[in-house]
Amino acid sequence: MAGLPGTGLGGIFYALLIVWMAVREVWLLVHKRSSQERWRAIVTFGLILAAIVVVLAGEFWFIQYALHHWISPVEGPNAYIYKYLQVLTPTLIVTPFLILGTMLILLHLATRLLTPPSDTVTPSSS
Repeated sequence: MAGLPGTGLGGIFYALLIVWMAVREVWLLVHKRSSQERWRAIVTFGLILAAIVVVLAGEFWFIQYALHHWISPVEGPNAYIYKYLQVLTPTLIVTPFLILGTMLILLHLATRLLTPPSDTVTPSSS
């Protein structure tokens, strides 16, 4: 399926990875093991993510502008299309997050349910 870069689950994973990298690097900074190279990489990836967000915001604005100015929201068959597209645009933005959340919950449940209980006995110290 074709689409804009950063608009699907891959884009969400990319954003979460950058956030995780920054949080981890702050942790390493507190423990005095941070690296300037890693900070440069985080800033570079963060700028790419910011560009993706700006493009998506511009696309959202353009769709809303086009709907408002090119499709008459007054009466007739266009009124139905206008209302439908006003609901569709935010839905397309939220849907990947809902899918990702569902996938993570199902993965966690599957791990819990399908992992056999450990029958290992820890040796007692004598």
